Parts: sequence; structure tokens; C-alpha cells
Amino acid sequence: MLTPKHAHSAFFAASLVFLFLFIFWLFYILPASPKMLGRDFLSYYIGANIVKNGEIRRIYDLPTQLSYQNALSGVVASKVLPYRALVVSSFIYMPFTFMSLISAYKYFILFQFISVAICVYCLVKDLGTKPLPLILLLMHPVLWINYYQGQPSLLLLLFLLLSVSQFRKGKRLFAGILLSLVLLKPQFFPLVIFMNILASDRRFLIGSLLSGFFLFFFNLFLYGLDFIKDYIVFLQLTETPYYGSHLGASFSIKSVVELVGVLFRKDFSVLFIPINTIIVCVVGIMLFLNKERIKGFGEKLGLCILLSIPLGMHLLNHDLVLLILPVCVFVADINLERQGVFFWTVYFITSIYFIINFAVLIDTSVVGLVPLLVFLYFYVRKYYISNKTS
Repeated sequence: MLTPKHAHSAFFAASLVFLFLFIFWLFYILPASPKMLGRDFLSYYIGANIVKNGEIRRIYDLPTQLSYQNALSGVVASKVLPYRALVVSSFIYMPFTFMSLISAYKYFILFQFISVAICVYCLVKDLGTKPLPLILLLMHPVLWINYYQGQPSLLLLLFLLLSVSQFRKGKRLFAGILLSLVLLKPQFFPLVIFMNILASDRRFLIGSLLSGFFLFFFNLFLYGLDFIKDYIVFLQLTETPYYGSHLGASFSIKSVVELVGVLFRKDFSVLFIPINTIIVCVVGIMLFLNKERIKGFGEKLGLCILLSIPLGMHLLNHDLVLLILPVCVFVADINLERQGVFFWTVYFITSIYFIINFAVLIDTSVVGLVPLLVFLYFYVRKYYISNKTS
């Protein structure tokens, strides 16, 4: 049972984390001169600048993006790491377009550090996360990959944690609105579907629909009625190794389909969407039929995150930062002294894997599905099967 004491502990932990990260930013990040080509931040920065300059209709035009990249980076390149997010996603980076590229990147990292501090507050206050797993998670490479790339995935984690907080306060409508903000990355669409099935709350559903429809129609308003067609065509054009989408790099069924295609020397990519859609529907039906088994909102959301990652369209290293939520739910009531060896072993194995996968063997994400599915098994065993038999 979480008590008011957790609020004081949460504030202290968040303040301490932010102080450490701010000192790190002040003495290491701020004086640095990073090379920006190849970092995801540059892609988002390009998209935000295109929108700011009123050229939204050209945001999914590769020559336009390349022209902006060369002008903003000061480096003449022959190809661009494309901006492939929704138009509305660029608004996260809009405040940083009033700075030079390097300064914008540095201050975006500071923004990420602030987001992490708020996440820490939510983890301690609402999920009762203990010091050891909290410290370990803050040191995990999945977080530092987000800092390095300048990705918005940390912000999505924050939205989910705030959704947990608001739901527990009885503010179900606002909790639903916050949940659907993860659709700033549309590949998390299964997460929103699964969570609304398990939540079974009308106000929460209305909030999710309001937020989801707002994001969809705001994109149409900004870009025009051709948005869906142009966006899909652009994704098909740029979802190639040449533009950074390597075969087997996604932590999803997509990589499995690609691997099977390589083994049989055939292109099975056209089968991915139908296969994925069928599995999402089957999982959704199973959750609906058994939605009363898992009781807590945090526990339900953790399960939905674990289910949605393998079923996402394009999920890379940085997106797995969302796993912090189910991990913290899972270890909240584990005796770490008794199971410490197991916890530390898993932690360091995944840390080494993330470093290798990110920096050396970028096409090995399909291997990462194995520990993910193992974790899903133990999670279901703890929160679903135990409730079934109790």
C-alpha cells in the first residue's frame, strides 16, 4: 500500500536524480561539440523547422529534407536520415528550432533529464519503486541511447506514468487523454487498444478517443486530406537499409518476417501487416475475455506494454525505454536480497546486449525478442495465472 511517505521519498529521489543529471549536463554535455549527422534528433529538428517555415506540404519530400539537413548542419551530405514521424510530433521539437542545431540538441537533452526526474517521482510515488532497481534502471543503456539519439520516447514513458497517476486519483478522462499521447508514435497503437480493453472504463475510453482523434485530425488539418496517402507512400519509400531501417533491427514480429524472408530468399514483407493485424485481434479478444484477472491499473498497463512491443510496426532500441514501467511494477514486491543474483544477472546481460545491438550488431534485434517474451511469460504468470488460481 502506497502512503503519503512515498510522496516525500519520491520528491527527494527526483530532486537527487535531477541534480546529478544537471551536473552531468553542465560539465559534460554543455561544453561538448557532438557530430549530429546520423542522430535521430537531427531528423526531428529538420521536421520541426520545415513546419515552422510553413512548408508542411513538403515535409515528406526527401530532397526538401536533405536541403534542410545540409543547411542546418552546415555539412553537405548526399543522403538524409529522414523525418518519418507524424507532422504533429514535430511540435515537441518546435521550441528548440529557435536555437542553433548544437545548442538545440544540448538543451533537448536537458529537457530529457527533466522528464526523467518527473518519471522517477511517478515511479516512486505511484509504483513504489525501490532504490536498487531505480538506480540500476537509471544507469541502463536504454536510457542513455535515448539521450544520445535525442528521441521523444522518454516523453512517451512520462505520459504513461502520468496516466497511471491520474487514473489512481480518479481522473479517468485525463488518464485516457495521456495514454493516447503515445500515438505521437503510431506504432504504439496496439498499446492503446489493449489498455482500453483491460481498463473497461467509459471515461478512460472517451479520453483515449478524444486524444487519438485530435492527433489524427490535427495532422489532417496541418497537412491536408492527402496526409494518409502521402505518409504511407513516404514510409514505404524510406523503410529501407539505405535510409536507416535495417533488416532485423525492429523489436517486433516485423524482424521475424524479415528473417524468414532472408532464410527462404523471398520477400515476405507484404505478409507482415496482415499477420500483425490478426495477432493484435486475437490478443485483444483474449484480453477482453479475461479482463478481470489483472486488478491494478499499473499492472494492466505493464502487460499492455509487453504485448504491444512485439506487435509494433517499427520499434527500435530507444522505444524499449517504455519497459521501465512493467519492470518497476514487477520488482516492486520482489525480495531483491533473495533474488538479487537473478536480478543483477539479467540486468547486466541486457545492458551488454543493448550496447552491442546499438553500436555493433544493429541487425540483432530479433534476438532481443527472446528475453522480452520470457519476461512476458513471468509477468503473465505472476499477475494473471496467480489471480486465476487464487
